[in-house]
Amino acid sequence: MSNQTTIRSSGPSGTLRRPCAAVLLAAALLAPSIVAAQYSPQDLAVSPPYCPYTVGYQHRMNEPVNPAILEQWRRKFGHGSFVHLHHYCWGLLAFHNAKFKVREPEAKKRLFRYSITEFNYVAARVAPDFVLLPEVLNNRATAYIQLGEPQNAIPDLQRAISLRPDWWPASVTLSDLYRDAGKIQLARDVLENALSASPDSKSLKARLAELGSADGKAKPDPTTSKQPRPGGSPRASAGAGEKEPKSEPAAETTDPAPKP
Repeated sequence: MSNQTTIRSSGPSGTLRRPCAAVLLAAALLAPSIVAAQYSPQDLAVSPPYCPYTVGYQHRMNEPVNPAILEQWRRKFGHGSFVHLHHYCWGLLAFHNAKFKVREPEAKKRLFRYSITEFNYVAARVAPDFVLLPEVLNNRATAYIQLGEPQNAIPDLQRAISLRPDWWPASVTLSDLYRDAGKIQLARDVLENALSASPDSKSLKARLAELGSADGKAKPDPTTSKQPRPGGSPRASAGAGEKEPKSEPAAETTDPAPKP
């Protein structure tokens, strides 16, 4: 555990404030593979492209990062928010491992809980207008849903929607939550409001068609395919032929760096 604490606290002097003891303990006990001596190619493959340039990744890479690209990411996200972004990357990696790698139920719960801890850290420290904040909130809500705590997910989803009404994944997550609770009309209302902000979204139209009337009978739209539910990953699924909207930049972008 002492080795992980040393790794977690590392970084250029003055760049990162010392993490609190509770965060260090959570990292050591709950997610030893997240705060690792080095990240594997598999870890990087499921991480957003900006993660290798964050403070928490730079010193555990096989190759040094390009300082010019690092500065581009800092300018893109803002220096004050970017310094905290490695916590978001750790949270996403924990979520991915809980969903796709770990089978034991209690281990899954610990990883989901750990991801929430990291999402909490980021949400409390980034700027109120931070471009990825709606995505952070949506992912934290999804982790709560995985833990069977939908009451904690709803405020995050409502806030994400208020911050970016046109970023529809949060609306899909909230609508599905209401649908699964049997609140069909609320689920429809969420989708209809989202469509007013994103009228061309095939995913929203498909979800709305599946809900059908307020009695819950699905009426699929023949022009769109049935979509998988978004609760199982840190993002909502896009409709047929539709990419998830970017959150400038989206976590799923394949570009190695933001455009200057």
